[in-house]
Amino acid sequence: MSQKQTGLLLDHPAVLESLPNFEALFGEGLMGGALTWKDAMPAFRNQGSSYWCTAFAMCSIGSSFHAAEVTRDKSEIFSPYELFYRSGGSEWGNTLVAAAGAAKEGFCLERDKPTPMPNSWGVSVNKAYQAKAKVDPFFIKSEFAIKSMAFVTPTKMMLKAALKQSPLMIAIGIGSNYWANPAPRQTKYSAYHAVVLVDILEDGSYLIFDSLAGTANFDGFHRLASDYEILYALSFVDLPNDWQDVQNVKKLEQFANALMHYGKRRDLQTEVAKAEQFRNILKSHPTLQAGAATVWTVLVNALAYGGYSPQDLLNHLTSLRRTNSPIFDLDKARF
Repeated sequence: MSQKQTGLLLDHPAVLESLPNFEALFGEGLMGGALTWKDAMPAFRNQGSSYWCTAFAMCSIGSSFHAAEVTRDKSEIFSPYELFYRSGGSEWGNTLVAAAGAAKEGFCLERDKPTPMPNSWGVSVNKAYQAKAKVDPFFIKSEFAIKSMAFVTPTKMMLKAALKQSPLMIAIGIGSNYWANPAPRQTKYSAYHAVVLVDILEDGSYLIFDSLAGTANFDGFHRLASDYEILYALSFVDLPNDWQDVQNVKKLEQFANALMHYGKRRDLQTEVAKAEQFRNILKSHPTLQAGAATVWTVLVNALAYGGYSPQDLLNHLTSLRRTNSPIFDLDKARF
């Protein structure tokens, strides 16, 4: 099994050692009860000779969240092709973390950016697909997104606990006997691969959802022996599909006065200028950008109408990030 048939760039061990080893112990998650994530997996799609396994795994997880939320509706599937290149994939593949990061921005629906299946692979093939993968931001459906991810220590106990919350994207090594049922523990790897862990069965074996085809009529589900080495795993927290509506309602409750421009006459030109000014300032403060994005309209109105300075808002965002305590009540004008 060659590296070209997987698509995972295993992170350098030194990088992995520097990452926080979050112990993901969750309560009952979205599925609950006796159901497993197998029930919510989308139809199998073969990645062919591409390197897109990380993107296929992440899109399958995103689709499963959506299917679980809307009572097993599997009609919405996401484009691995688009996700792979948006997350910095190359002719050498990609990392699990990069694919998960792109999923936090949102998914592109497969019908908006169909995933082609290359007949061969190489630098020139990759560059040709990369050039065509760019998508209009309009097509990225941000209501379909994950909220966060956490590393899971890949012991059986921890993996079982994390599966209550989400399917897991796992990194494994594969070799010549990978398609045995179950696949035995590998003594040496010919390639690294990313798949979705959907269940741990009664005999301790791992049930995975793959994007490589094992047989002509393969449905995507494959078993790994109970002692198969899981190199590392990521667990996810879903965003409900109506998260934007919920967020907007909360903003209206908390910032009604600010969103009404503090009672002043609206000046769109001033808003645009203040927004551009603060966006440029935030480029020098990358750790504050995520917090600013959650209340962007409020911040712009505070600058344009509320008497706040850019430094006021930087101080406010810094305090929120460090202590979760606001400095200002942005629903009230500064003067």
